[in-house]
Amino acid sequence: IICTQPRRISAVGVAQRVADERCEALGQAVGFAVRGQSTIGPDTCLQFCTTGVLLRMLLSDPTLASVSCIIVDEVHERSVDSDFLLIILRELIPQRPDLRVILMSATLDSDQFKLYFGTPVALAIPGFTYPVTQVYPEDLFRADTLATKWKGGALQKATGGSPPFPSAYKGSRDRQLSEKDQERIRPYTKTGLPQSAALALCQLDGDNGRGQVDYGWIAQLVLFIDQYSQNRQEAILIFLSGVREISTCIDALERENPKGSAWDIFPLHANLSSAEQGRVFRAPTAGRRKVVVATNVAETSITIDDIVYVIDSGRLKETQYDSETGLTRLVETWAARAACQQRQGRAGRVQPGICFKLFTHHSQEHTMAAHQQPELLRTSLEQLSLQIKALGRPDVGAFLQKALNPPPMGAIDRALALLTEMSLLDSVTGVLTTLGQHVSALPVDIRLAKMLIFATLFRCTEPGLTVAALLALGSPFRGIPMDKRDDVINLRRQVVAGSTTPSDLLADAHFVQQWEQLQSKEGRKSGGSARQYARENYLSYPVLLEIRQFKRSLLDGLKTIGFVPAGVTRIADDPGLNGQADKETLVQAVILAGLYPNVVHVRLPDKKYEQSVSDRVFLHPSSVLFHCNRIPSQFVVYFSKSVTTKIFLRDATVVGIYALLFFGGAIEVDHARKIVRVGPWIQLRAWPRIGVLVNYLRKLMDRLLQAKIQDPQLDI
Repeated sequence: IICTQPRRISAVGVAQRVADERCEALGQAVGFAVRGQSTIGPDTCLQFCTTGVLLRMLLSDPTLASVSCIIVDEVHERSVDSDFLLIILRELIPQRPDLRVILMSATLDSDQFKLYFGTPVALAIPGFTYPVTQVYPEDLFRADTLATKWKGGALQKATGGSPPFPSAYKGSRDRQLSEKDQERIRPYTKTGLPQSAALALCQLDGDNGRGQVDYGWIAQLVLFIDQYSQNRQEAILIFLSGVREISTCIDALERENPKGSAWDIFPLHANLSSAEQGRVFRAPTAGRRKVVVATNVAETSITIDDIVYVIDSGRLKETQYDSETGLTRLVETWAARAACQQRQGRAGRVQPGICFKLFTHHSQEHTMAAHQQPELLRTSLEQLSLQIKALGRPDVGAFLQKALNPPPMGAIDRALALLTEMSLLDSVTGVLTTLGQHVSALPVDIRLAKMLIFATLFRCTEPGLTVAALLALGSPFRGIPMDKRDDVINLRRQVVAGSTTPSDLLADAHFVQQWEQLQSKEGRKSGGSARQYARENYLSYPVLLEIRQFKRSLLDGLKTIGFVPAGVTRIADDPGLNGQADKETLVQAVILAGLYPNVVHVRLPDKKYEQSVSDRVFLHPSSVLFHCNRIPSQFVVYFSKSVTTKIFLRDATVVGIYALLFFGGAIEVDHARKIVRVGPWIQLRAWPRIGVLVNYLRKLMDRLLQAKIQDPQLDI
């Protein structure tokens, strides 16, 4: 039996809960498998895993012959992996009539899924939850409504007081209203609210539903709950949209925290390591109240046993992908009503609870969608397209038209064009190249997989593994206090000081590798010097451990596809795998090989970064290149770009012209204009004979690399 979960924390947490209730350890009848971690034993018959893990199983076992039942939990979230899995399962059911498929969700649109699978079977299992009192902002201005909701509640027993008003109310009481104001507040005043209250609620929701989160109000609500709820074992869960918002909220809470001793405050989001996420399940310090500040990772599947109060901002962040420009925007938006229902339910798992909503009932009914837009419609599709090809489905477009909500063909065409440009698909037939087959077999982003393969070819495997793990898991600098962030920036700059080709990735890799050397010297002691190094350099120890574990997982993947010998356990000292690791320019060329075509051109003297003739982009302020007075090369390669106030590049590395010529796009020599073109838009001035020579050398190298990729055992 396999049960998929949308997130690692859910897969691990539910597996642990089920094993505990069976009075047995993980790895016996019950286990879990997530990226880089597994407790599956020989007797395991119930496996919890992320959806991506099951999709990788399908590559080696397309009919899932060893599986009798698949449970897809939280199917309402409609992630890319989930919708992809549903297509496969719908095709698999006629071939495997004995296979049982169960789709589960507390907020499922069952009619849509019944129609999709052509089945009339839908079971409604009520499941016991305690009642949760919902408190909307407008309730605060209606004494009779508030008294009714409060009656018999835990807070009413402790006090006759009422929760604080939103901060906007203070400035709205004496304000003279214009005709525009009158129009804006009409939906609120027609319910009987006074104008001042209606204006405050209108500002809370914002124009066009783009309200701002009132962090001061959140802190006041927590203080109110803490002062008037007698039982400090009753924890508080706050839902916000992202990591930065969590940090801002924690700062506001700490300003309100009486003498800094009343609350144990824990962040919870996907960027934390498993160990850091697990802290939210612990009991608070005696005499203190637990406050968890979370993104939507806490919405489903996990139960924090002592949560009684929920404060819901009604917001989330989601990616929106523009298939025309290739830009990904991370935008804050309203959560769906179904998501808010899930959040509210977190307060009623173990006893009656209260949910304070920071959005009005009007916004809930008129602005929020019933369900979130499927991720398949708002994300880039190259990773998914390669997976589809690897499963033996030649027509990606036709395959994805079978989805619950098919993506636009423009997004599919762009994805296939990028895969072809990366040499993962044949430009004529569209089938997987040998390189594409190897890349699809590694459990990591396609760019990182390609980079890893080139790292082994050029004998710089160890830095390749470190960089890939950093890009997959994120920076090891986590939870840095605001007053220490400049120290971290300076530490990273010192590492690249004097480098002819500075790199964010190699700067961070330096700290990881220094820590690993200390860990290796200490062996099993796991003693003081490695921990002290992490502490002195603001590195998250749990994240470092996770990076080390993930590198091992990637190494296993390279062994599976034949690029690393099966018996190798330590590669740092192996000259056949790591003999060129100290050649910084070569390592950066390998990074370019994986990340191309993510290249920008630096225009001097203004230091503008351009990704094409007309598009300007900017380095993110966190980059070690951001404050460089001089960029030693015209070209910078990057891992990702996103739009907030500007188009920002992240994880940037300066690369030289020769790296671009040998590891970039196809070379074309324009003899008449004395120009060498690399790919569709990069132009370099050169004498024609130089261009012809470079093109010839490039073809020789490509031929040699192709032979090695065809036969990883070939000695070149």
